[in-house]
Amino acid sequence: DYGSTPETARKTVAHTEWLLNRIVDAVAQALGARRPSRLYFGVGFVPFVMNRREFTPDGVKIGANPRGYADRSVPVLRVDDPDGHPRAVVFGCASHNTTSGPQSFVVSGDYAGYAQAHVESQYPGVQAMFMSGCGADINPYPRGTIALAKEHGATLGGEVGKFVQWQAAAGAEVDRRTGAASMVPVAGPLTIAFEQIALPLRQLPSR
Repeated sequence: DYGSTPETARKTVAHTEWLLNRIVDAVAQALGARRPSRLYFGVGFVPFVMNRREFTPDGVKIGANPRGYADRSVPVLRVDDPDGHPRAVVFGCASHNTTSGPQSFVVSGDYAGYAQAHVESQYPGVQAMFMSGCGADINPYPRGTIALAKEHGATLGGEVGKFVQWQAAAGAEVDRRTGAASMVPVAGPLTIAFEQIALPLRQLPSR
């Protein structure tokens, strides 16, 4: 129960209701503010994504494994108005948002929040939104301080910024060796796929 008391439980319920109402209000505002847009998609890269399953003589521990699997790509979806001006950008990173670590009690968005702030400060009027990728075995590296969280945020925000600057008129693919961003238009119709996969447990031993 994490040391919960009737008073903290009451506050938790009140905060949950407040948050749910804010989410519903935000969705309603977004639906009411819909405008024609053009979508573009591209993929960038960040170096700080590290596999955290470190193999040692005493077993696997949480650490750094440079040879482990890690997805360092940065998917970016850009939303433009009909005139080609960026309005918003949705970007992802497949890593836990835990640069500062458990020793820090600073309330922050960690690297993802700093990346959003970086993009929005560099490109006024563009709303930056982060989506966490499949990074269950992944941590930011190096890690352990707020300063590193800001550094990773600036790295990620700078990479996303390449796509905010990208001009739709350029059109052609750009040589990946140059590090320049390239994007492709996204068009409908929208398709959604959903599948449930059964993962039965092994038979439990008797008591």
